[in-house]
Amino acid sequence: MKQATQIIAAAILMGMTQAAAALDFRPIVGYEWSKISGSVQDGNDELSLKNDLGIEKSNQTLAGFQIGALGQHLRFRYLPYAFDGRNTLSRDVDFGGENFTVNDDVESSIKLTEYALDYRFIPINTPLGYLGMGLGVNVFDSEIVLKTDTDEAKSSATLPIPTLGVAAGIHLPLTGLTINGDLSGLAYDGNSYRNLELNLDYQPFALMGLRVGYRDRQVKLESGDLKVDFKLSGPFAALWVGF
Repeated sequence: MKQATQIIAAAILMGMTQAAAALDFRPIVGYEWSKISGSVQDGNDELSLKNDLGIEKSNQTLAGFQIGALGQHLRFRYLPYAFDGRNTLSRDVDFGGENFTVNDDVESSIKLTEYALDYRFIPINTPLGYLGMGLGVNVFDSEIVLKTDTDEAKSSATLPIPTLGVAAGIHLPLTGLTINGDLSGLAYDGNSYRNLELNLDYQPFALMGLRVGYRDRQVKLESGDLKVDFKLSGPFAALWVGF
């Protein structure tokens, strides 16, 4: 699968070099209000993020850029998720080589940094809308920490997941508004990723725009003894400028 990831990354770069002469470059910064659910396991016990660890939601800054030209888009997204929780255990659990016992007051934290590179080829692009398809690579850098006054356990992993995707949009004439949708994902060897994004772009000026939307994603990763099954969802707002 590492070879497949390298092939997809090379294809993305080859595709964009064809459009190097007329690039539309758009840096993007924004904020996402995220809710997380699911489970994590590194040992004998699967831990619910909400019921066992008291982890539910967080807010974080997002950043990235988009390059477009000649019916092609290349997008990069950086999202440093950070979730914290605290809960009293209702059972004995094993995580990261440490044993935590019933009634332990456990502080937990999850850091999940996403680096996403997506390439979209847009064969249909009209004044009314567009339809595209493409591929990408998502890299997830995860770290889970559980600690009490006397014990601490930490587990981490970094995994790339190649993806396939489709994108579509509807332009609303004379309003500066575009409704966009993007669906991507792939599954292999116990790892999987699925991302659905719906957003509304408002472009009041030629070189500036506002994007608001909702993102829903499912992330399943396995690396050694660590298994994570996360669902991340929530609204976001972002500002972009064009060059």
